[in-house]
Amino acid sequence: MSVSQNYFQLFGLAEQFDIDLDQLSKTYRNIQRSTHPDRHAHASKRDQLMSMQYTANINEAYQTLSSPLKRASYLLKIKGVDLSEDNSTNMDPEFLMEQIELREELDQARHASDPEAALEKVGSKLSKQLNSYQALFRQQMDKLPPETLDKAVEQVKKMQFVVKMQHEVERLEEELLDY
Repeated sequence: MSVSQNYFQLFGLAEQFDIDLDQLSKTYRNIQRSTHPDRHAHASKRDQLMSMQYTANINEAYQTLSSPLKRASYLLKIKGVDLSEDNSTNMDPEFLMEQIELREELDQARHASDPEAALEKVGSKLSKQLNSYQALFRQQMDKLPPETLDKAVEQVKKMQFVVKMQHEVERLEEELLDY
């Protein structure tokens, strides 16, 4: 095992958006069993350090591959597109209007007569959007001519917006349940 392996190679998975999450989990547990620092407590300091590095890398790889958004970003990174360095703010105006409308619905949900139902409605719309953007990303990554990478990047950026708003829905649900 090498810290320099890409995350898909580390878990023996094909470099693609759709992965077997059960297989990912099984492989993760197996790798963790053999590399966990507790198994190397009596080893040399160097081996203990290596074990800690492997474990940190394995954990990061698992977190990345188990999240569709992080997995999509990682696939782009493998193709040479690092979203953390992408400062472009160009977004589809229609998409931005949809997000503004959803944000307004989310704000209104707090004061709705049935806030849980209102949040459920917003959450459902967000899930549908996310599924749509994931499907488009999958299609664009399958094509792989360089010109589709820009379209794939656009889908990931949209996914980022939606996931962020999903977190806001979850926070508001928790806030309303605390009352």
